[in-house]
Amino acid sequence: MSIRHKDACHSLVPLLGIYALLTVPNLEPAMAAPVAPFTYPLAPRGTQVDEYHGVKVPDPYRWMEDIDSPDTRTWVAAQGQLSREFLDTIGGRDSMTQRLRDIWNFERWTPPVHHGGNWFFTHNDGLQNQSVVFVIKDLGAGEVGAARLLLDPNTLSADGTVALRERAISADGRLFAYSLSEAGSDWQVWRVRDVATGQDLPDTLKWSKVDGASWRKDGSGFYYTAYDPPREGAALKAANEYEKLYFHRLGTPQSDDELIYTRTDNPGWLVNGTVTDDGHFLIIQASLGTDIRNTVLVQDLSKPHAPIVPVIPAPTATYDVIDAVGDLLLVRTDDTAPKHRIIGIDLANPAPAHWRTVVAEGRDTIDAATFAGGQLLVHRLKDAHSTVQRYATSGKLLGDLDLPGIGTVTGLEGHAEDAEICYGFSGFATPPSVFRVNLDDGSVSLWRTPRLKGFVPAEYETHQVFTKSKDGTRVPIFITARKGTKLDGANPTILYGYGGFNASVTPSFSPLIAAMGADGWSLCRRQFARRRRVRPRLARGRHETAKAKRVRRLHRRCGLPEGGALDQSESARDPRWFQWRASRRRRGRTAPGCRCGGDRPSGRLGYAALSAIHRG
Repeated sequence: MSIRHKDACHSLVPLLGIYALLTVPNLEPAMAAPVAPFTYPLAPRGTQVDEYHGVKVPDPYRWMEDIDSPDTRTWVAAQGQLSREFLDTIGGRDSMTQRLRDIWNFERWTPPVHHGGNWFFTHNDGLQNQSVVFVIKDLGAGEVGAARLLLDPNTLSADGTVALRERAISADGRLFAYSLSEAGSDWQVWRVRDVATGQDLPDTLKWSKVDGASWRKDGSGFYYTAYDPPREGAALKAANEYEKLYFHRLGTPQSDDELIYTRTDNPGWLVNGTVTDDGHFLIIQASLGTDIRNTVLVQDLSKPHAPIVPVIPAPTATYDVIDAVGDLLLVRTDDTAPKHRIIGIDLANPAPAHWRTVVAEGRDTIDAATFAGGQLLVHRLKDAHSTVQRYATSGKLLGDLDLPGIGTVTGLEGHAEDAEICYGFSGFATPPSVFRVNLDDGSVSLWRTPRLKGFVPAEYETHQVFTKSKDGTRVPIFITARKGTKLDGANPTILYGYGGFNASVTPSFSPLIAAMGADGWSLCRRQFARRRRVRPRLARGRHETAKAKRVRRLHRRCGLPEGGALDQSESARDPRWFQWRASRRRRGRTAPGCRCGGDRPSGRLGYAALSAIHRG
């Protein structure tokens, strides 16, 4: 298992690039027509002025932060109408839309995870708003029809406004805890479903946000985080402070839940708790606000009313606990290792002087790790794409995991007793596929891959080359094109990249790129080194790192996009965002356009970081 698994991008080499779109052949005639000058909707300037450290800063558009005001709604509607009138004049959009729809609507699976005698995964037929949760006994039992539907979130409301958020499965695979949110709210309600009957138990837990849950080994209940109930009428506006870790015992009301841990010295502390695979320890990790550094505390669950013992009492670095082997904690950390290492901490003697290195820091960043089948599977970023190595707990290298090409590994999750795990893989020309791994010998086999209408992945290839930037930095470049394409500079090319916030943009499948590739375009992605330690991109999954979860939590609170890096939001472009970050909410100041601590179900914006026109 991995208590904090997926650290999507804490690498020293974030990526920069440029997207360059050239001519779409069947759109050329329409695009050649002259375009009338735009008359943009008037945005009145207000008189708001803020003072920071004696400096007065005008904020003439503060009125737009009230997304429900008639003025804001009128302005947004006018902007939308202007865009629509222009887009409707572009010829060829219908055929392009159909091609995109054909490719976009493909089947998707998440890598199955094993609990007891069951495997759990989600499936989407390509047209469903939300993926459906299935359970199956045998991964070799054929297509999805052999699996049993456990939960279909698309049926939970007539208007589709109830969303499945988090899930946690008991060790024996009998109980499925899941959280739901309504109408875009960040508040989630926990429920528990009996896997055998498909029926929900009476348990209902409210006032939780973002975090997942973790079951005790005996299935008697689970740990989850929650806030104090907000005052009436303030659920979508009040700041969320002093997050608390609770234990819920099945069959009891939420009011009886046991408070396990919280911090009272600062309202911005974020906490979470996860039970180790053997059920022996509760691992508590806490961080202050958006700080990527965290503390680690441990409670021995084999002893009634055991104290919570600090193992790493001060947040001096990032410490992502992977699992425990006996009394040895396996931890991925950047303490004295900017590209991360994996250390072993003996709980009987946890002082740093007694830590031992299990997997040393190397050239490639250790992006994540999981403990499964008695071995460590270490996910690294090598020149901005995934590699996975298998290690014994002694640190001995057992071998590399066979990947299908240049791409990104996701969902590498397992448990100490597993003989087999699964992972997801995606590349520029490889749609998201799922593979099985035999942990005895490391062999890999395909479990599921989608069939795309109008796009054949085998007809394309990706290779990597390198160049040097102006300052001499070695820059990796991915080139994806039809097999046999002559790279002579005459091909329409999409040139893409991203830079900033320590966010690595690794290879992934894009239906948009696939559709354009079918029209003869090529893709070139350039990576550019920029050494900045800011915040990671987001990651999802039960075992994402504390850092990634904190960022996702902050994005949800602030109404920022959850699927990309921070600077894809309008708020991040405003310098006051960074002033707010530094304050960590201590002065009660939120970022512009950001209702931190509350909900913001609408008004989320994004923008392209950089675009240009470039001929091969």
